[in-house]
Amino acid sequence: MSVTKEHEHKQNIGIKSDNRGFTLTEMLVTFALLGIFLVAVTRMISYTVTLYHETQGAALGMQVNDMIATKIQGVVENSTAILDDWHYSQLPDIDTSRRGFWGSGDDFILLQDANGLIVEIRKEPVDAEGNGYIVIKYDPVEGDEESGGYDAYDWKFDEKAYMGYMVKSIRFAEAEKMGDYGPNVIYMQLTIVSGKYGEYTSEYYMRASKVRDRHFE
Repeated sequence: MSVTKEHEHKQNIGIKSDNRGFTLTEMLVTFALLGIFLVAVTRMISYTVTLYHETQGAALGMQVNDMIATKIQGVVENSTAILDDWHYSQLPDIDTSRRGFWGSGDDFILLQDANGLIVEIRKEPVDAEGNGYIVIKYDPVEGDEESGGYDAYDWKFDEKAYMGYMVKSIRFAEAEKMGDYGPNVIYMQLTIVSGKYGEYTSEYYMRASKVRDRHFE
């Protein structure tokens, strides 16, 4: 019996009980490291969310601008762009005070289609800041429906197609006067804006059937 107790005593030699727990310094260091880790994770999440938000906004902005540009390009390619004061003066019911849009940054362009009818493409403001939507105004065609006639009308995209964006500005210029683009090329700069995503600007070049300007007279 004594041999067994002595053996147990020898087995317990070197085992030291330590119930001190964590010191204040160890706890402070732990919390400091945890805080650094949480800050790093928070910044990474914030950066990821911001990047996703910006990428989504750019993708939607590109989609909306390309949609508008494709429609306008289809009209411009089959029309003559009307630029100078003399041609403006020959057009009835045109607000001549708005002449000089060419290269000045105003928000419309006048075209004449293959049938000689006037088509106006412009931004139509709808809010106090002047933001709005694109409208294409077509002159009337004489005759009844059977002969292909129709009344004057405005063509517009459904507002849902803008996906929360509005048109801030649309600008036109003759590309030939901006560089080596050749004749009859129209430059268009389109800026859209969203309260959620901010502004997005795209530039396009499209060829008209002809450009009426004193340069060509």
